[in-house]
Amino acid sequence: MELTRQSQLRRQSLRRARSGRERDRARRKFVASYLARYPTCEANLVKVCAGRAVHVHERKTRSRGGSIVDQQNCLALCASCHRWTHAHQDEAHELGLLVHSWEHICPTCDTAYANPAGDGQCPHCCDLLDGV
Repeated sequence: MELTRQSQLRRQSLRRARSGRERDRARRKFVASYLARYPTCEANLVKVCAGRAVHVHERKTRSRGGSIVDQQNCLALCASCHRWTHAHQDEAHELGLLVHSWEHICPTCDTAYANPAGDGQCPHCCDLLDGV
């Protein structure tokens, strides 16, 4: 039995197609350089980790407002740890492998934090810096 399409596919504009290709090219370049810099798995989950990083995982996914080319948002993971991260999202969030849309990643201490005060300060490291 041959499947036939009921309606025609909508053409994508040239501008949109070009921007998608440019974004993909930038992502591939970023992934290659990131994996060259971090060749081992950064999650290192016990009884799961295979050791060699082959994927670049976004801690705050694109659907949650994360960037695919932000080094601070990414982790180099082996395939096993990457699968585990998406299969066990609650545990992955507790370990800092996933970040919710309302959380931020601190550039100083690399922890995820919610910012109810809206002052842009991480409660972990900014408290430490204030005491110095």
